[in-house]
Amino acid sequence: MIKLGGNKGFLLSLILGVFAFPLVSAQTAQDARILAEKVIDLFVNLLSPIFEFIIGDVGTSQFFFAKVLIFLLLFIVVSFILGTVERFKKQKWVIRIIALTISVFAVRYMSDTELISGILLPYSAVGLAITTILPFIVFFYFVHVTSLDGLGRRLMWLFFGIVFFALFITRYSELPDMAKYLYWAIVIGIALAFMFDKGIHRYFYLHELTVFHKSAKNRTIAGLQAEYLNILSVDSEPAKKRRDEIETKLKDLGGDVP
Repeated sequence: MIKLGGNKGFLLSLILGVFAFPLVSAQTAQDARILAEKVIDLFVNLLSPIFEFIIGDVGTSQFFFAKVLIFLLLFIVVSFILGTVERFKKQKWVIRIIALTISVFAVRYMSDTELISGILLPYSAVGLAITTILPFIVFFYFVHVTSLDGLGRRLMWLFFGIVFFALFITRYSELPDMAKYLYWAIVIGIALAFMFDKGIHRYFYLHELTVFHKSAKNRTIAGLQAEYLNILSVDSEPAKKRRDEIETKLKDLGGDVP
């Protein structure tokens, strides 16, 4: 029999553990996946008949899932609103019954067409608008807050426009109609940002200047208010005159006299 010393035995155990860990991890992950699928199936089989009774028949599983989410959302929102009413605060069961009734009536008799046109399409439009317009807004802000000169900003817009337009044309046939309209709007926005770069950058400069002036004004008002409170209890003619001056200055600046 081969005997290994402490260090050698530990090293061998470590090597075997390294090689065995992926196998154990893979088996553990597979077991966890199977367990998760069983738990999900259990909840689906348990809750599906209940929600089918509440929201009624639907055409596909997609609309069924959407109606369930809308039902839960309405129930939570209505319960929260009724919970803020003084008369219902101590009557939780009344809140639950009213919220359940409103949610059932709102969802059960909602057709698939109404669901698509009234709910799913607006949310899809919001998601599409955010994913397409947000990169343009981020790049727009980046160009005008960096210390680039006019030529540098125009070169940035030119590069961004060429890359964006090339990607747009490449994927044109794959895009839905709404996405095409949004992409064309962004192309127009890039062109306008390129042409009116100087005016847009001047606006950013004036905005930063306004923020600076407002901050300086607030500091002046705070300083005058602190001085006013400091000499408020001083009973002398110079102190009284200074308080009058501070009150006049605060009124001119739009600040409150403490």
